[in-house]
Amino acid sequence: MTAAAIVLSPRDGLTIKDPRGFQPGSQAARSLSWPLPPTVAGALRTAVGLGRGFRADGSDRDRWLRLKEEIGVAGPLPVERRQGDADPGWRPLWPAPADALLAAEEGEGRLHWFPPLPPARTARGCWERRGDLADNLWRSRPSLREKPLEMPRWWPHQTFMRWLEDPGAVATFDRRPVTPAVRTDVHLALDPATGAASEGHLFSLETVEPLLSGDGSELGVYVRLDSPAPGLGVLCLGGEQRMASAEELPMNSDPFALPAEYQSRWNPSTSFRLVLVTPAPFAAGWRPDWIDESGHGSVPGTDLAVVLRAAFIPRPVPVSGWDLVTWGPKASRLCVPAGSCYYFEATGRELNRDDLAALWCRQIVLDRQDLLDGYGMAVPGAWPRAPRA
Repeated sequence: MTAAAIVLSPRDGLTIKDPRGFQPGSQAARSLSWPLPPTVAGALRTAVGLGRGFRADGSDRDRWLRLKEEIGVAGPLPVERRQGDADPGWRPLWPAPADALLAAEEGEGRLHWFPPLPPARTARGCWERRGDLADNLWRSRPSLREKPLEMPRWWPHQTFMRWLEDPGAVATFDRRPVTPAVRTDVHLALDPATGAASEGHLFSLETVEPLLSGDGSELGVYVRLDSPAPGLGVLCLGGEQRMASAEELPMNSDPFALPAEYQSRWNPSTSFRLVLVTPAPFAAGWRPDWIDESGHGSVPGTDLAVVLRAAFIPRPVPVSGWDLVTWGPKASRLCVPAGSCYYFEATGRELNRDDLAALWCRQIVLDRQDLLDGYGMAVPGAWPRAPRA
């Protein structure tokens, strides 16, 4: 249950160090374009722990461990607000869904949806069955003649909601997608023998700017907490001790609440999609932990029995970080990235409007600590004109 909704506003940009470190053969370090769930969860817990007097040298291990279970976080999700808007509140942004392609047509980018289709029938009239689940998933058949354009990372709210409702009816964005600027900060390296600057030895770090696209938009990091907000004020978010202010939102103005008009237009169906909006670590890699090797399972939070029909999944996201409990680096993990889409067919009944509300921004990972860290948030969408198996 949500007890608080908070927006973190970076004051001097975001530096989220890529787990891959410096580029080979250079002294330039990448920054991720968006913080990962444990980065934000760790920043919030660290601010709370330090405010309570916890020591960050490993001596308060038990207290930090209890704090990891005391404060659960869902997110982070991107929000924006624009100067001069009639509505000064934060507006949601969404990760680009992986079942969309952007092609250059008529001088502008146009969105395309290529729905998954069943595999070819064999001579005996049965669906072709080969090895594991991945071999038996349905495939899309893109018909673009040219290479797709690079997809913007975040979509405007209205475009994303229309894509959830009927992807085949969406051709263009309702407004220009948000594109954060990235600057490169150059620093002097330190001499390990003296602890002073080593002249002539430079390294650079990427930093994501908090102001977007040069149009006065401000980027925010939205998270939900399952415990009351502790009056955070200002905290460190990401690397380089970059500061972010914390603003608690009224619970009646949650930018990521299920839109009433979307719910009212939902047509109950046995075919639907789940789109990840935060990364998800699954024990089986790309396959959700609640789906077995035959493709069957039950969606967390509902009694819906489903069959996985298709999956649109980009390259995995490496996740690491620093652990204040062990006072050392966390082991790297590979996660299914935000924007990944899973196509399901319910086998017992239809997905109705109550199910839609139950699944909206629900976390679909099973590991308790992954839930507390904010992994695996997903939203349901329609699968219109789905073929029958």
